[in-house]
Amino acid sequence: MLTNKIRLTAVEEQALINKGTFINYHKNDIIFSAGQQASELYYILNGWVNVLKVNDQGREASVGLRYQGDFVGIGCFISNGERSNYAKAMMDSVIVKVSRAKFESLIDEKPNLTRRLLCLMGGCIEETQKNMMYFLHQEADKRLILILLNIAHHLGYPSDDKRVIKLTLSQEEIACLIGCSRQTVNHLLTKFRQAQSIEMQGREIVAIFPERLAAKL
Repeated sequence: MLTNKIRLTAVEEQALINKGTFINYHKNDIIFSAGQQASELYYILNGWVNVLKVNDQGREASVGLRYQGDFVGIGCFISNGERSNYAKAMMDSVIVKVSRAKFESLIDEKPNLTRRLLCLMGGCIEETQKNMMYFLHQEADKRLILILLNIAHHLGYPSDDKRVIKLTLSQEEIACLIGCSRQTVNHLLTKFRQAQSIEMQGREIVAIFPERLAAKL
């Protein structure tokens, strides 16, 4: 199972928010593009973001999912390089954007707090890399289970032994998230539905049973 992500405390989060600008993104809005200078830090207050890479053949592959309380594009921001990936909102999201100048002013004003933020950001990078390596070494069914469990945890609300999901996610989008064909996703979702690990209405997942899914890992 993926490791737990490091989170900011309420005080740390507020200090970061005070330096930033609130931006509302709609589903499929691009947050940043590959090749852009990484001159801003992004922090998710509410929502869900997919970080993607496009290979030489033009195919997209998800390289990271970010949820409420996560940073987006930390590595490039710290190294002050160009974005190697692009990020888009998977649902309506609220994100705080902090410019490099504002972040540097935070360093000047609160050096102790900033050292803590930098340690947290570095820890987030390390955990993301570990999680990615774990994810990539799983079969398609296990990758889908991990994605569904993350969605249930971050985006669902509890109802008895299941978590109800209030978002629309196409099979094509799921296929991109786990790196397989839409036909494979359709087969696996049917299999999970028949095993009563998920509930569906038409082609939409409306509820996930985390314990039943986790038992298949």
